[in-house]
Amino acid sequence: MTCLFRFVFHFPCPACGTTRAILSFLRGEFYSYFYYNAMALPLCFATFLMIFSSIKNIKIFKVVSCIILFLNIPYYIFRLTLCLIP
Repeated sequence: MTCLFRFVFHFPCPACGTTRAILSFLRGEFYSYFYYNAMALPLCFATFLMIFSSIKNIKIFKVVSCIILFLNIPYYIFRLTLCLIP
């Protein structure tokens, strides 16, 4: 199954491999977790914070979430340049 972003643009998205990474982490396969996407847990945490901050209107959660999301950009570029996205 291919993500919609990859299907439309023929290019991997910044969160590519997150689902497989989380499943590998839950199984205790940490090497596979880092292979698929080392930012998977921080991205899930950022998503949770963003949703929670919109419900409770807590600005610090939005700030932390945005920082995590912006930290994903250089990691994504690094993965693209070295062809590390599965």
